[in-house]
Amino acid sequence: MARLVTALGRRAWLGLCVAVVAGCSAGKARTKPRVKRAKGPQTMAGLLVDGYIADLGGADRQKRITAARELGALGSEARKALPALEKLAADKDKDVSAAAKRAIAGIRR
Repeated sequence: MARLVTALGRRAWLGLCVAVVAGCSAGKARTKPRVKRAKGPQTMAGLLVDGYIADLGGADRQKRITAARELGALGSEARKALPALEKLAADKDKDVSAAAKRAIAGIRR
């Protein structure tokens, strides 16, 4: 063994010992298994979008306008609301329609 230490050199021998003790290998790197997450809104914005979409279909004029404004303010995170907003853009009430059109522009930016 002493001859092996001299032949490899002390540093190389020490590196080899550390690698063996640490369990290093030249093989495939170990990775952690992926954790499966529950499906659904991943962010608070996702929860808000769902609530605002529900408000868009309501009978209260002011709630529809407010929901459209808030969805526009959320920007691209509210893409899921585009079909409901496009339907609302054809509303008879010009204020509701205008709010929906502004929200669509804000989301598509």
